[in-house]
Amino acid sequence: MDINSPIVALQKNVDQFCESFEKKYSKEMTCKKGCSACCHQDLSVFPIEADVIRQWFQNQPDNLKSELIATWKLDQATGADTSGHPAQPCSFLYKNACTIYAARPMICRSQGVALKWVENESPQYDVCPLNFTDGDFDKQDALDIDRLQTLQSIAQVSTKATSERVKLSQIKQELGQKNS
Repeated sequence: MDINSPIVALQKNVDQFCESFEKKYSKEMTCKKGCSACCHQDLSVFPIEADVIRQWFQNQPDNLKSELIATWKLDQATGADTSGHPAQPCSFLYKNACTIYAARPMICRSQGVALKWVENESPQYDVCPLNFTDGDFDKQDALDIDRLQTLQSIAQVSTKATSERVKLSQIKQELGQKNS
């Protein structure tokens, strides 16, 4: 994926937003390397994000591709979601670490920060229940998820590709089969 593509630029903007949010609220944030409570679900992504993952994988050295494929074939232990309920981990999560971290989708990049969306003409807010247990965030600091999804849709349309979302488990299976 061209580093100047709309989706890569959007990912960089989201990363910067999240870094600023995490810095401002560092005392309230428990999200950090090794925390994977948000990562226990089979997410779907826009096709353009699937393409970013595919291209990232193809750009890796052959030995790393082989290591990733071998890791992806390992059994994954059932973990717990943010509510503490047993759940299967993301297809790319192993030992509480993301194996595609550099190419992770937008939803993964924004995990942990406060999110805002509009439902029935009323603003709604959510944040990982592991964060902000002793305080709250300024509502103006929340990531506007409706706006983000609109920008993702625009980036997707610019590719003239299908708009049908792709499950991460499907991408992992595809990469493992093509490169075995």
